[in-house]
Amino acid sequence: MTVHTPQTEEHSESASPSSMEPSSSAPPSGLWRRLESAFGPILAGILIDVMDLSTFGPLGVFSGMLLGGGLALWICSIYCIPKKQRWIWALLAGAYCTIPMTEFIPIATLAGAYMRFLKPPAEEKNDECAEDTHLPNHPPLN
Repeated sequence: MTVHTPQTEEHSESASPSSMEPSSSAPPSGLWRRLESAFGPILAGILIDVMDLSTFGPLGVFSGMLLGGGLALWICSIYCIPKKQRWIWALLAGAYCTIPMTEFIPIATLAGAYMRFLKPPAEEKNDECAEDTHLPNHPPLN
C-alpha cells in the first residue's frame, strides 16, 4: 500500500509535461528579427508613401509637412536614429508629402528598399545546409 503525501503530489503536479513545454504561440525571436531587418525599411517607406497619398491636392500643401514630418519622426524614433538625423528625415518626408504630383510615385518605398539593399547582410551560420549533405549516422557519399 502506497501513501501519497501532499509534498509528493505537489512535486508531481509542478513537473507535469505541459508546464515544462515552452509556449507554442510565441514565434521565434530570430524570425521576427530577420523579418524586421528585411522588410522594416520598405514598410517605413510604404507608410510615408501612404501619408503622401492621403495628403493629396490642396490638403497636402497645408498639412503635408506636419503629417509627413511627424510620421518620419515617429519612424526614426523606432529605429533609434540620432536626433539630428531624425529632424533631417522629418524635413525630407514633410517636403515629400507637401510637393504636389508625388502622390503616385513611390519614392519613399524605393528609398527604403535601396537602403535595405545597401546594408551588409548579417553573418549567420546556416547549419541546415551542412546537415543535409549526408544522411544521419552514415558517412558522406564519395
